[in-house]
Amino acid sequence: MHGGMERHQLRHRGTMWPLPRARARQDGERWAWALQRAQREALEREATRGAEQARQQELIRDMKERLLELLR
Repeated sequence: MHGGMERHQLRHRGTMWPLPRARARQDGERWAWALQRAQREALEREATRGAEQARQQELIRDMKERLLELLR
């Protein structure tokens, strides 16, 4: 018959359970840092996409102006 601790270990075999508090805190900090990085990268991509759309709109405007000049 297994004692309480052994039963606990068998139930969680192959996992990191229970995590020491310092380890859990480190894991939480890593996840928070990764989330912040992902959010920052998403904002950068969005800004780049916005700049690219503005550039394309400017090119379209220029092409329309040139076409209008040719049709005159």
